[in-house]
Amino acid sequence: MQPHNDRMQRGFTLTELVITMLIAGVVGAMALPSLSDLLVSSRIKQTATDMVATLSYARNEAINRNAPVNIIALGEWSAGWQVVTADTLLRQTKLTGELRVDGPAANTVTYNPDGRLATLATLRFGFSVPANTAVLTRCISATLMGQPVLQADGNRDGDCTNG
Repeated sequence: MQPHNDRMQRGFTLTELVITMLIAGVVGAMALPSLSDLLVSSRIKQTATDMVATLSYARNEAINRNAPVNIIALGEWSAGWQVVTADTLLRQTKLTGELRVDGPAANTVTYNPDGRLATLATLRFGFSVPANTAVLTRCISATLMGQPVLQADGNRDGDCTNG
């Protein structure tokens, strides 16, 4: 049988607790910038994916309704966009403005009833964060046929078409 010792205590001392908290704080502070970039990168990817879905939706609606469907910027593309046919609002996406969205200068994309783009130029959108090169830029392009394609700027040179 072991002798009973009232002096034996279990738990942490205040010094051990303070050192543990200090180490956790230093590790957390080192991980915070990476976590911030990860969150912003996720927002860019989600916003670009939402635009691909919006383009596909507008194209399908133009074909199904046999009528032109417009995607219109809410002032500028960085504020968001809405899908409209005639005078009917079909869908709207609002953005906070923290992301930079570069789109057509006319601030309108129109799909004809055959599902093709009304303009004779290739459609391009760019999604980025100003002054943050740690986050990948995402790009969307669509040919005259109207099919959107999402790409990432893997080599970070501002051009999504070359890697």
